[in-house]
Amino acid sequence: MNNVCLVARLVRDPELKTSQSGTDVVKFAVAVDRNYRDKETDQYEADFPNCVAFGKTAGFISKYFSKGQRIGIVGHLQTGKYEHKDGYTVYTTEVVVDRAHFVESKQSQPEPESRQEQMHTPEPEPEPEDPYGLPFDM
Repeated sequence: MNNVCLVARLVRDPELKTSQSGTDVVKFAVAVDRNYRDKETDQYEADFPNCVAFGKTAGFISKYFSKGQRIGIVGHLQTGKYEHKDGYTVYTTEVVVDRAHFVESKQSQPEPESRQEQMHTPEPEPEPEDPYGLPFDM
């Protein structure tokens, strides 16, 4: 099974282009933190996979995401190779993005209210009455 699911940070602005067939194509790279810290620097190490998206997903990414912003991506790995102009073979691996998701809000915008605050909160229920008319806190 070939599935990739990453939460990462864009290392450069996405580059939107249109193919000869008219399909939007966006290429970008992301920084994905590893699960452990370097003992000497106390920093997380990271991997930097190249990513590509097509069609509506490409347009969405190029419109709403920029360098430094966190992004959630779902897709699959794709390998390829090409002949370099000097005659040697170059092998490539990239993430083909099928879906992209917002992971954080923009810092320039106010934080949205929590879902609990957005939902209607019903009025508190009245205290149940004692069938004998006596108060509960005797």
